[in-house]
Amino acid sequence: MKEPKKPSVAKEPEKPPIFERLFNERYDSVTGKISEPLILRRHIRKAIEECGGKVSDGNIPNFLKDFIRRPTCNTNWPVAISSKRYTARQIYGARGEERVFEFIPYLEGQEVPFPDIFGTGDIQSVHPIESISLPSAARALGREDESWLIQSCVSQRLIETHFALNSPLDIVDIFHLQNSVKVTPEIDALFLIAFRHQKTIKKALVTFEAKRGELILPDQIKSQIAKIGHECSKRKDLKDIEFVIGMACKSLRKDKRRVIFLFELKPIPIAVAEKFHTGKNTHQLVIESASKAAYEFKPAIRGI
Repeated sequence: MKEPKKPSVAKEPEKPPIFERLFNERYDSVTGKISEPLILRRHIRKAIEECGGKVSDGNIPNFLKDFIRRPTCNTNWPVAISSKRYTARQIYGARGEERVFEFIPYLEGQEVPFPDIFGTGDIQSVHPIESISLPSAARALGREDESWLIQSCVSQRLIETHFALNSPLDIVDIFHLQNSVKVTPEIDALFLIAFRHQKTIKKALVTFEAKRGELILPDQIKSQIAKIGHECSKRKDLKDIEFVIGMACKSLRKDKRRVIFLFELKPIPIAVAEKFHTGKNTHQLVIESASKAAYEFKPAIRGI
């Protein structure tokens, strides 16, 4: 008896016609504006069927996210949309959320559909991080996935090293709280820091996102920051937390070696982060770079 044929995995080049169809159905060429910019699951399923059903609908909530986290997202974004200076943003909702993404106009000065604010081109030097304290068996058995990258960064104190060497903040204390914080979107790791600010000690929660060979998504970082701002504002036992700091890293190949590029964002007051928690305006939260640096584990860790 033959096994049932498995559905094919969606390939990124097959998605542009679907984005274009969804956009054209809503774009008014007279006004230059788009009606109903919010795209729901059912809209995507319908567009898939109308385009011949070549894209699997098994992971529709991440239909846009899986597209924009690839380095080819700007070249594969339909010219019919970019020529009208429109892009899209992922919506991070609760499980079962019908909203998937939203078409939005370019910001002033924006030149490409999905700007990479976490660029690595201007990072020249690479700082070594010891990994000899990690058992050699663990270094040899490392997996090529983000969970192993997160575990390695936490166990070898990469974030602590960055705050000590390259952060503009005057750090007093830092504590790793937990990994895989189950919120939407999930936070890969969470830290608590205390730092000096105008002769006083301030506390901040630090969100950490790790990518392996993929782009860091600004809207994902913004949603994480807004979520922490919301949690701190409503919980009495977190009232002493005054700021949220976003951090992210991506592991890339550089000169035949794996290098981790780490990015620190400027602190955002809890009250500001909370205002962008609704989901409707999260993408408008302004995030700014505070520091960035490159690190390499010595000896090398497999899978990084």
